[in-house]
Amino acid sequence: MNEIEILWHESGHIIANIPESLIIKDKEIKDWLYTSGKGYVMKHKRVSISISKILELFSSSTPEKVAILHSSDQKSILSLDQFEGFLLSINDMTCEGSFVLQKYIPFEHEVQVTINFITESISLNDDPLPESSEEVIGQSRRVMFFLISTNKNLVTGTFHWGLYERNWFLTKLSLIRSKEPKIRCITAHSQAPLVYNLSRRKSRPLTALTEAKILEKDTGSFCSVRHRSRPSKNQFSLASLNSTKTLSNSECQTDEQKQCLCEKDLKEGSEELKVILQENEDLERMILECIEEGKVQRAKAEDRWKAKCLEISKTISDKIFEEKNKYVSEIKKLENVYDN
Repeated sequence: MNEIEILWHESGHIIANIPESLIIKDKEIKDWLYTSGKGYVMKHKRVSISISKILELFSSSTPEKVAILHSSDQKSILSLDQFEGFLLSINDMTCEGSFVLQKYIPFEHEVQVTINFITESISLNDDPLPESSEEVIGQSRRVMFFLISTNKNLVTGTFHWGLYERNWFLTKLSLIRSKEPKIRCITAHSQAPLVYNLSRRKSRPLTALTEAKILEKDTGSFCSVRHRSRPSKNQFSLASLNSTKTLSNSECQTDEQKQCLCEKDLKEGSEELKVILQENEDLERMILECIEEGKVQRAKAEDRWKAKCLEISKTISDKIFEEKNKYVSEIKKLENVYDN
């Protein structure tokens, strides 16, 4: 299924060329996306969507190829008659549930780009024109970062690009989402790893060994946890293991005072997290209550409007009936005069 509607988000707009795209959801037009004169992906206002305007902007010099249908099981080119038939079926709500209609563009070249949103890696599935490969990758990277910032559960995806008059058009997006929250790669540079600071107090080590010496060898070399130095290969040889000095229990004993401070920080952080979660639940409950209240108010408004319409209709009907009776009586008088 083509998920091109994900390119529009209320928090911001992305620069990308796309064909005129009608998004049909539940047998009605949900959105109509297009590229503005400044290159941003925008959507038409619902009040301005009409069949005549769609036919005008989807018009083509070749009636045999007017639009492209993207559905769950097929991709086909529609002629003008077929396109008009689809629009009529949408208007009558006799069409299938969800699909995408795009304006037909005679592309000179088409490529597919595979995206990994976890590692933020991009790869070309096809061999595009040599001078345009970097441009496709750059535009795909821009779209990838936009989707990462607006959707947190994307895993992988495929972007379909088409080249027309030296411009690349994004025609289709196939995305795979995860049900669980996404775990970011530590090498990703678009977003820093999430770090939750449990306390403003400066962190303290959990060991009483101030120099953080874990292994002391006959050669006098040390591996420091504090500096996270990478040990050389010879430090893990059998000879080095045999020569390792065993630390006594007193040397490895944790400082009770410092340990208490860390436990206190952890407890404070846990309490703060519980408060945040509770506030989040309260906010969700308030949102649901507002939604329900809005539904009730809408139903009441509709009832008031219907009652008002009935009242106006009855008034008009009574007025018409009164006028009719008046004219009938006048006609009868004239008939009597004429007979006499």
